[in-house]
Amino acid sequence: MAANSALRTEIIVNLDTFAAAIRANDIQTGVAGTVAYMAALHNEVSERAWEEVVRTTVIAHELHQLMLEDPYTSRAFNKPRGYAGDAEIMDYLYYRNPPASASALGQKLFAITTALPNSVSIADRRHRIAQLIDRAAAAKHRPVRVLAVASGHLREAEISTALCRGAVSEIVALDQDLRSLEVVQKDYSRLPIKCAPQSIQRLLVPRPDLGKFDVIYSAGVYNYLPDALAWRLTASLFDRLHSGGSLLASNFVPTNTNRAFMESFMDWHVVTRDERQLMQLVSELPAAQIAERAISADAGKNIAYLEIIKR
Repeated sequence: MAANSALRTEIIVNLDTFAAAIRANDIQTGVAGTVAYMAALHNEVSERAWEEVVRTTVIAHELHQLMLEDPYTSRAFNKPRGYAGDAEIMDYLYYRNPPASASALGQKLFAITTALPNSVSIADRRHRIAQLIDRAAAAKHRPVRVLAVASGHLREAEISTALCRGAVSEIVALDQDLRSLEVVQKDYSRLPIKCAPQSIQRLLVPRPDLGKFDVIYSAGVYNYLPDALAWRLTASLFDRLHSGGSLLASNFVPTNTNRAFMESFMDWHVVTRDERQLMQLVSELPAAQIAERAISADAGKNIAYLEIIKR
């Protein structure tokens, strides 16, 4: 108890300093200090202390209330759709336009938090997916068919040159969030996109309803799946590929830069996997059907990518 009390006092003293910086309009210093301090603290304390002392102290502190002026932090923390990383949050990170309702302080905080390393990595993920689609289309002598698992607003559709020039026959946007799919239908009605209002649970059961694909990708689902479900999903998606088709799965790594800030201030928790753990997902697949497998990471080393090409 004495140790917890001392830890709580230390946290409060540091958070007081960062809150004072933000109140004094030295917002960059306040946010940068907060992010760095929470990361260091996360590495130093036990998981139990993190949950029982750190997070409860943060949520009760004035600094947390100040940070909730930021539309990005606030939406992740309040979860209006029941989960933190919804499609509206992805739009915040892709376009970096705060909602008109944001306060002056909120707009300044938003400009900083949406430029944090994890935020940049998420925004870059969209470009990587568009490039995957474009590469697949360039390699084929026919239009390709694509499946987006937990598609959100499908914003990669805006930057895929293959889709814009008619080299994609269809993208199936699969998502359980009907509001996300409504945005897809509204914003991309002129593109060959089919919305499939389904959860990933339906993908775990062999079904012929979706057909085969040249490209399948999952931008964020693996961040929320335990290993058993991740293995099953990978096997199911791989089975839905045409010969020569590509499957791309991404996952935050344990050392992602802003993990501690996301957990403590946003109440945003993800299942992390390092490159070795992500590659283990291939172990459940029939080796004879795998032409290539590769692991890579984004420039910020926050997200790892697994790409599998079917023989």
